[in-house]
Amino acid sequence: MEVNWISKRVELWRLCRQSPTLSNRQLAKQLKISPSWVKKWKGRLRDVDGTDLRPFMSRSRRRKTSPKRVTEVVEAKTLHLRNHLTEDYQRRVGATNILYHLHHDDDLKRLNVYLPKSLTTLHDVLVRYYRIQRPGSRIHVLFSFRAIRTPSHHPICLFVPTSNASDHVSPCRQSRASASFPSGLVPS
Repeated sequence: MEVNWISKRVELWRLCRQSPTLSNRQLAKQLKISPSWVKKWKGRLRDVDGTDLRPFMSRSRRRKTSPKRVTEVVEAKTLHLRNHLTEDYQRRVGATNILYHLHHDDDLKRLNVYLPKSLTTLHDVLVRYYRIQRPGSRIHVLFSFRAIRTPSHHPICLFVPTSNASDHVSPCRQSRASASFPSGLVPS
């Protein structure tokens, strides 16, 4: 596949040298390729002399820099703020509030540690230390208890924690006749 792309790029370079007045759209039509591809590679190949094949090769899409790790100090401060701010705000605070307070913390500024800018990073810390449960980590299970006097059309709905979000069973309002149950949990 790469050989085909390199040949297209070489052909584009050759056409640009032979007929510099052709528009990107005309070049794309001749090469049977998109005008945006022609524009991108025409810019890359503008100063190429044609003696080296490296400019015609694809560029790596691999990350050029490693992501910065959140230090243990920042993780500990995140967990501390989660507990402390929950008491102050009288509700559970999430990553947005914690991120604001992390960036205004004098102790962390003095330590000159890397502070995350992404809410996702803080959310991952809270999930890692079980302060937040991953979405979809609960399933609905329908049970019918004949000993309990409930109308037959009104099953009791319980939440059972699970590690696999794909174990989702039918919602509570679904009728018992069409409900499916995980193995080992069969209604009486």
